[in-house]
Amino acid sequence: YTFSLSSSQQLKVMIGSMIRTGLHKYLPMLFNPDPMDEISRGGKLSVAYDKMSKLGIIQKIRETNDKVMREHFEKTCGMTVSSSSSMFSMSSMMGTALIVSLLAILFSNYSGTIQN
Repeated sequence: YTFSLSSSQQLKVMIGSMIRTGLHKYLPMLFNPDPMDEISRGGKLSVAYDKMSKLGIIQKIRETNDKVMREHFEKTCGMTVSSSSSMFSMSSMMGTALIVSLLAILFSNYSGTIQN
């Protein structure tokens, strides 16, 4: 439950993570590191999960993922009629993926210039 099936929610989680990481980098006494960053430094997944749960991230993602999976199941089993909004969802998903990719590239370039 650390990855959202909703592209807009995942974008918000990623931006929040980047902000938290930046705040911790410059003000480590005031801000804790992002829980997922601790895993890459040898931290335990259970500790990161607990911290994300205390931040409310896990609950929000769980709620969204459960809704997406339930709606998909209902549509594929013919329990509900699908709407014409699926094309909009696909285009918004592609746009969000593009924005996330650009932000990741810009952030990696920006943090690379700070270190050099």
